Amino acid sequence: IPVFFGIMFLLFTATYFVGNFFASLFEDLFIKLNGFLANITGNVFIDSMITEGIITGVGNVLALLPYIFIMFILIQLLEDSGYMARVAFIMDRFMHKIGLHGRSFIPLIMGFGCSVPAIMATRTLETKANQLKTMLIIPFVPCSAKLTVIVLLGSALFSKNAPFVIFFLYLLSIVIAIFSGFILNKTLIKEKSEGMIMELPDYRMPQIKNLFIRAWMQSKEYLLKAGTLIFLISVIMFILSYFPTNVEGGSISYIGRFLHPIFKPLDFDIPMTISLITGFFAKEAVIASLSVLYNTSSIPLSEFVSNGWHTLTGLVYMIFIMIYIPCVATAIIIYKESQSVKWVLFTIVYSILLAYIVSFAFKLILGVFL
Repeated sequence: IPVFFGIMFLLFTATYFVGNFFASLFEDLFIKLNGFLANITGNVFIDSMITEGIITGVGNVLALLPYIFIMFILIQLLEDSGYMARVAFIMDRFMHKIGLHGRSFIPLIMGFGCSVPAIMATRTLETKANQLKTMLIIPFVPCSAKLTVIVLLGSALFSKNAPFVIFFLYLLSIVIAIFSGFILNKTLIKEKSEGMIMELPDYRMPQIKNLFIRAWMQSKEYLLKAGTLIFLISVIMFILSYFPTNVEGGSISYIGRFLHPIFKPLDFDIPMTISLITGFFAKEAVIASLSVLYNTSSIPLSEFVSNGWHTLTGLVYMIFIMIYIPCVATAIIIYKESQSVKWVLFTIVYSILLAYIVSFAFKLILGVFL
C-alpha cells in the first residue's frame, strides 16, 4: 500500500511538471490569439464575446489538455502492466473493513479517469448492495476533470509545492470515500462482504503505441466536450455577465449575490460561487466560468489566481471542488444503474454538505497558520 501511494505521488508529480510546461504554451497561444482577434468585426459585443467569452473560456479549458493526456497515459501504463490488479488484491482486506469487496477497488481506480464508466463497471460486482455502495462512493474519487482543475489551480497557488498539495488532496479524497463507505455500510446499506478469489495477470511491458492511442481517444472525448458543452457554457456566462449593460456584472451578478451569503463563510467571491454551479455540468466548466467572469483575456487564468487569490481561500476552494456534487453525466448514470431518484438526490445533497463541512473545517484549522 505505501508503494501504491508512492507511485501515485510520482504520477501527480510527472503530470504537474510535464503538463505545466505544455499548458503554459497553450495559455500564451490563446492570449496572442485574443490580441489578434480583439477588433476583428468592429462590433464591441461580438468582439468581446469572441475574445472574453469563447477564446478565454474554451481556451483555458483546452490548456488543461496536456494534463489530461499525460494522466491518461500514466494510468493506462499502470493498468496495462498488470499492477492495478495487484493493487486490488492487496486492498481486499482493507475494503472488507468498510463493507466492500476487493473487486470494488477496480471501479474506484477507473474513477480516476471518469466516474461514468467506473460506475458502469460496478455491474461486475456480485451483489446489489456492493454495487450500490461502490457507485455512491465513486464520485468522491477525483476524476481526470477534477484533477486537472486542481492541478491548474494548485500550480498557480503553490508553484513547485503543487505536487505535494495535489497529493494531499488526493489522499483527502480517498479518506472521504472510505468514510462515506463506512457510514453507508453502518447505516443505509448494511451487508457483510464475502472473500475474493482472483487470478493475477503476469507483469508485462505495455506497448507504447497502445498507450498513446488510448490516451488520444480519451483526449478526443475531452476536446469534444470543450467544443460543445464548455463552448456553450462560456457563451452563456459571457452573455449573462454582459447584459443588461446598466448592471455591473450583468444579470449573472443577481444569482451570485443571492448565493454569495451561503459561501461567504468560506471566503468565496461571486465568480467562485457561480463557477461552482457551472461545475455541475462539467468540472472543466469551473475553469471556463472563472476565466470569463474574471475576464482573463489578456493574462492567463493561472497568473490571475496566483496574484488575486489568497492561498488559504484557494486551497479551501480546491477542497470544495474535490468533494462536492458529481457532474450531471455521473448523476444520470447513477440513476440508470440504481433505478432510483432517491440515491441521486442523496449523492448530490450529501456531497454538497460534506464539501461545505470539510472545507470550513480546513479554513478554521489552517487559518491559524496561513
